[in-house]
Amino acid sequence: MASMNEEKSPFIKALEIFLEGERTGQLIKFVLIPVLLILAALLPPISLVDRVLAAGYTTITLGGGSVVDLDGTQLTILPQGLSQRIRVRLTSLPRLDFLAGKTEEGEALELIPPYLDMKSPLYLLKVRGPMPEASFLTIPIPNDAEPLATLDIYQWTGEEWQWLPHKIIPEDDVIETWLSSLPPGIAVMQTRPRLPSVACELGEGGTLAGAKSDILTRVSAQGLFLQNDGLSGEATIGGEISPLAQGEDHVVIPTLVNRVNGVIRDDLTHNILVNEDLRRNHIQEIVGLVVESDYAGIRIDYAGIGPPLREDFTAFITELTDQLHAEEKLLTVRVETPVQIAEDRWDTGGYDWEALGRVVDGLQLPALPLPQAYLPGGQMEALLNYALGLVDRYKVRLILSAQARDRVGDQEASLSYEEALGLLGGQIALPGEEVNPGQSLTMEPSSLKDWGMQYLEGAHTYWFTHQDERGEHTIFLENAESIAHKLELARAFNLQGVMVEGLLDEGCDERVWEALSQYAAAQPCSIQNQFAILWQVANTQGEVMAEEVCPLDDPTFSWTVPQAGEYIISYAISDDGGQTASVVGGEALLVALAPTPTPTPIPTPV
Repeated sequence: MASMNEEKSPFIKALEIFLEGERTGQLIKFVLIPVLLILAALLPPISLVDRVLAAGYTTITLGGGSVVDLDGTQLTILPQGLSQRIRVRLTSLPRLDFLAGKTEEGEALELIPPYLDMKSPLYLLKVRGPMPEASFLTIPIPNDAEPLATLDIYQWTGEEWQWLPHKIIPEDDVIETWLSSLPPGIAVMQTRPRLPSVACELGEGGTLAGAKSDILTRVSAQGLFLQNDGLSGEATIGGEISPLAQGEDHVVIPTLVNRVNGVIRDDLTHNILVNEDLRRNHIQEIVGLVVESDYAGIRIDYAGIGPPLREDFTAFITELTDQLHAEEKLLTVRVETPVQIAEDRWDTGGYDWEALGRVVDGLQLPALPLPQAYLPGGQMEALLNYALGLVDRYKVRLILSAQARDRVGDQEASLSYEEALGLLGGQIALPGEEVNPGQSLTMEPSSLKDWGMQYLEGAHTYWFTHQDERGEHTIFLENAESIAHKLELARAFNLQGVMVEGLLDEGCDERVWEALSQYAAAQPCSIQNQFAILWQVANTQGEVMAEEVCPLDDPTFSWTVPQAGEYIISYAISDDGGQTASVVGGEALLVALAPTPTPTPIPTPV
């Protein structure tokens, strides 16, 4: 065995000389030790680089968490979808600095649409780790953000500004938005009115002869309906659009309904929506029809979609939108009137407004039917506030009706404006069919006395009641004044526009076009209907003997018979203060008899 004291090997001797050398000491002192220190700082548990890069970030655990900006804006990350801890940073760029171009976000500044005014700082969001799938951002409402009805939140994607669903909570002075991912930037924007669009509905076989082409920008043509579910391989779409609907001054959008002879075919709708193959075939048929007929797009009006079909209907509309957009075509969807379930919440049934609003080009919302909803601060304003938190206001079109409504109990029917006014017509209460010259007569329309006309001032709506064998009828008139009031509401909320049903039907108040002209020009809509009774007396040769205009609340007419003869006494209902007659109310024939001469008595012979 070798002795421990044997002479060291040459390698060991060389190593000892190297380690004991002056240069080796310097190498260890100035190179090796610093490298080890750097490695120790970079590697866990110190991880200096991560600590430096994570400066300003807040760690979010699997249980979720939040981060708050200096102005009180708070980003809350929910635990849903979190698979590991992440780090999140929320900072803000002062609004004035951003708008003055003093930040590095120049592209975001340049691409703000001209119809938006930035009111908040630009909030910058960054995340280290997997993107959170569920979060919401709560922002204090900026001081100069009024009016709140037109306030929105937009996200900067790095390429463009996009609208975000949100909710304004005035009592807490905040606006909040919910996020499925964190965008690079977010800002509160005040919206500006864009040139509004006026559309109307054209019935089957109808024409646009009476339409004002300088006002209408879009026509929804009726004629297509759901006729089959496609199970047997037959076409699902029936009907056709009249060629008379085509025009050069407006966009023609055919409407596809799921009603046949007024009956909702919810059986066909259900079968198509729940079956992926049938749904795919139906979509292909719709797209083919639009492309082959060279329509600008299509309007889907599927009524009776219940909550069980909510996801299926959303999938149908999403898939249809994708295919139509691939062909550069538009999709508009009409939803049904929701039911209010709380002051700020509505049940929209099977129509997911938020999901539909993300994909469609237009969402049409029926206006509430009762005039009380249009009182200041009323139900219609509440509905629009709710809707515009779910759907971009520049996609929303309010559906109005130019038809009067006849309500009996919980039943409602439509009738034209002239038909409604005609109900006020009736017999004239005369003292008798035969009178004498010089006799003074006082007349009044018996129906007006019995029914009366009432005015709901805040809603700008006239209404009256009458009785028949079915019970008490309440007739709500829809005329230029009531339509103008609703147009002002659409204008106040900066909506995409309005759709007016019944606009081209006979008997519509012609002055509605005047209100629509003001609206289309982005001008205040202000029209007043002044109801009056226009009395007239004429002889049988048509010569007018007397005329008088009386207010509705005192419609009596007094006239003195000038001489013997036959006279036609008539009255008309006027809605412009008596300048013109809207509808004839009633007339009566009056005969004034010449006085019978008293015979001269013959003297008695003496």
